[in-house]
Amino acid sequence: MKRVIVPVGLPGSGKTTWIREHRKNVVAPSVVISGDEMRLMLGMGEYQFSGKDTDLIINSMLNMTRHFLSRYSVVFLDEYYLSYNVQARKNTAFYLENDDVEVTFYNVYSDLGKCIHRRCTDTRESDTSRWPNVLIEMSKDFEPVTP
Repeated sequence: MKRVIVPVGLPGSGKTTWIREHRKNVVAPSVVISGDEMRLMLGMGEYQFSGKDTDLIINSMLNMTRHFLSRYSVVFLDEYYLSYNVQARKNTAFYLENDDVEVTFYNVYSDLGKCIHRRCTDTRESDTSRWPNVLIEMSKDFEPVTP
């Protein structure tokens, strides 16, 4: 059976690192689809928080996932919105399980202070000043995966 694996956590919690480490242990052919890289491909630049842009990113990632599942056994999805938003997780599982794909979400835990530190020292972004307030607000609504 084909598998889609999505780490769940706030920005800066270590989802990308988690994927890198766990992908080493996957014997089957695998690929990573990154929301950050999808934004760059679509000319959106750094993180976007508007609903319209986020919908485009998620839909593009899911379409790519379906395409890559014809060539790979395992697809890792690396996108903060998929991990942060419970409804997006449900929609992802529903969209892909119709294709007889096992979708698994894994919690990646990191305390809020570490997330803020990682985001504020991230060299991929030109302006990190907004992250402390953004992460504090996101953490109020964040719901980890329940078993």
